[in-house]
Amino acid sequence: MFWPVRSTHLRPFLVLAVVALALTTFLVARAVVFASPAQFTVNSTADAVDSSVGDGACRTVAGTCTLRAAIQEANALPGADEIQLPAGTYELRIAPRNQNDITTGDLDITGSLTISGAGAGSTIVDGGAGASAQVPGMDRVFEVSVDGGTVAFSGLTITDGHADEYGGAIANNSTANVTVSDSTLTGNVAGKAGGALDNHVGGQVEIRDSTVSDNFARENGSALNNNRGGAMTITDSAVSSNSASDVGLEELLAGAGAISNNAELDTVGTITVTGSQFSDNRAGGGRSGAAISNDGAGAVTAGSSHSHSIDACSRCGGSCRGRSP
Repeated sequence: MFWPVRSTHLRPFLVLAVVALALTTFLVARAVVFASPAQFTVNSTADAVDSSVGDGACRTVAGTCTLRAAIQEANALPGADEIQLPAGTYELRIAPRNQNDITTGDLDITGSLTISGAGAGSTIVDGGAGASAQVPGMDRVFEVSVDGGTVAFSGLTITDGHADEYGGAIANNSTANVTVSDSTLTGNVAGKAGGALDNHVGGQVEIRDSTVSDNFARENGSALNNNRGGAMTITDSAVSSNSASDVGLEELLAGAGAISNNAELDTVGTITVTGSQFSDNRAGGGRSGAAISNDGAGAVTAGSSHSHSIDACSRCGGSCRGRSP
């Protein structure tokens, strides 16, 4: 008969094995959580930074979740994240401007992200207090730097943004795919191009079921500017009253038309318009294309003759295909 031998010297190794297994399970679970899309719900209209960036919790020192803090957390986490923005006015208040730093000025997005408001009539993101009609805000509102990623804005009004050069409301400074849907871009100014939105380095932009009005840029695209080899699609949207008069300037002397396809550095961009309306846009200083200006060899395609309209004050300039009175 053989009696079992109980060896006490094996117990420490068994304990270590159990601890190692538990730790591995925890780390795997944590990795799965952080790899999944994070969802943040903003509960404060204040403009304040996150207290501990990267911990997965949107929380300022006051214990609230602000839009800036939510974007900071989303930038720090992997994967495509989501921010719910309830009704309210969210005004930028932290100077200085023109800084590539999420902690001040504009809201810099560096990871794939969806920001969903409660509707353009109730969720407003404001560029802050400006110095004059020509400088309506403290800074532009959003800057997208997500090469190869996706960024979506829906159910928002983005207003009072100001950029010294490009993109008053939104600047896509990457090859990201940017979508603006069920939103309003209004009252934004850019010193050079893209009063409301500038697609700067060849990304893709889609404007859908939205209104782009009362914006201004001095050189290209008072409403929207498509730069280099970018692709821009405007679908079922209204583009209206984008001119110098919105900032108190003489519209016959200054300002770009509503949309510009700017073939900078000899690259060719494309703009496609379907089911949309253009009205009361102006191009000043002898520029052509109050509605759409096509520079160089770029391609602009407007939908069938019954799918869109361009009024007599918003003529199409350059090589544009489709209906343009």
